[in-house]
Amino acid sequence: MIKTLLATLVLSTTLAVAQDSQVCLLNDAGGIIVLTHENCSSEKVVARYPYRAYATEDSGIVHEGCFDIPSTAEAKPQVGMRIIPVVNFIDVNDGGIVTFKAEWFTPESCTLLESM
Repeated sequence: MIKTLLATLVLSTTLAVAQDSQVCLLNDAGGIIVLTHENCSSEKVVARYPYRAYATEDSGIVHEGCFDIPSTAEAKPQVGMRIIPVVNFIDVNDGGIVTFKAEWFTPESCTLLESM
């Protein structure tokens, strides 16, 4: 009984950590963009975009990508402008790069991924 309880606790904790390790954003293609803590698998872009990301469409197409979040500490302040944390997403198949505000991604949006 204790072993079963312990196994259940470990499994539920592992699932909670796994779900919290990604953030998502709904996209205009009727899908979702997912940022993970997994390593980028594309050798061509991993040096610049170290983490795995992917985007889905409502048709079921999945676009594999990678992303980075540049440090705002290195950004040079300019008069009349404020520094905004961003996410740079690169589609590893076509090399297309899209930049989003980092604050648009939330763990809560990932719950929509489960229903797709």
